[in-house]
Amino acid sequence: GAPPPPPPRPGFDDSNDASNASEVAVYALAYVDGAVWLGGRFDALIAEGGSAAAAAADDDADVRPRGVARWTEALGLHRHPAGGFLFGGAGAPGVVSALAVDEAGGVVYAAGIFDEIEATNAPCRCLAALPFREAATAWTCVAAPAYGFDPFRAPTLLLHDGDALYVAGRAATDAGWWRANKKTVAVATFSFRAGDRYGRRRRRRRRSLQRASGGRPPSSKATPAGGPPDAPDAPSTKAAAAAKNGSALLEAATWEWLPGWRGVDGVALSVAAAPAGGSRRAALVVGGEFDDAPNLRD
Repeated sequence: GAPPPPPPRPGFDDSNDASNASEVAVYALAYVDGAVWLGGRFDALIAEGGSAAAAAADDDADVRPRGVARWTEALGLHRHPAGGFLFGGAGAPGVVSALAVDEAGGVVYAAGIFDEIEATNAPCRCLAALPFREAATAWTCVAAPAYGFDPFRAPTLLLHDGDALYVAGRAATDAGWWRANKKTVAVATFSFRAGDRYGRRRRRRRRSLQRASGGRPPSSKATPAGGPPDAPDAPSTKAAAAAKNGSALLEAATWEWLPGWRGVDGVALSVAAAPAGGSRRAALVVGGEFDDAPNLRD
């Protein structure tokens, strides 16, 4: 059946959709290789020496970000070189409400209200990724209809914990989540080792691949009780290709609903990862306004 009507979205004005050309707001920040990335809704950025009239008219292609802007010490605040996102089929700028960074893999993820990638005009519903250490790359759509979220009725939240991307929010009515759970708040994962229930094998393999490819190793984690971690597995051909660059990682990654999460009705407003330590398993913590407690299992 159809999901129940959602509660109002705290912090969001539902009248300000992506077609409202008067809205300017920053919803997300990320620090990426010495630069600050901003996700939000931007009419324009007025370049130094420029005018508000020129910015509003979009006469200068560098002054109108579509959902994504960037700040560097050398250039200040400016339109992102990879462009951004569009919404509504008429060239209106999209809205980016969440950013997440896979530092080791060299990928930034963006979620929000958009349906097209600006640079390529490729259709993309609400979730995209950019390999930021590769030259001449554009945003890539990573959204999957079977794992879709509805950013119009609740925020879509992103978190990357070094192993996988976690996406939390209101499941879209055409997503597979509804057929099994009938709860509004869903959590999905996106990684090239999806399906590993506890993530240990995925972490070992990722560390092995990063060492083999010269990538930046992940931060050290506490050794679980009972001895040192297992030796890394030999990487598969598919996973080894993913270690070479962010684009290959995205091609190899797959989606799944988070094992153990049975959903809850309400609105998710924050998400965090609690790392493993001692005898404690790693955990994902979702905060928000819920009608009941989520039904969890190991």
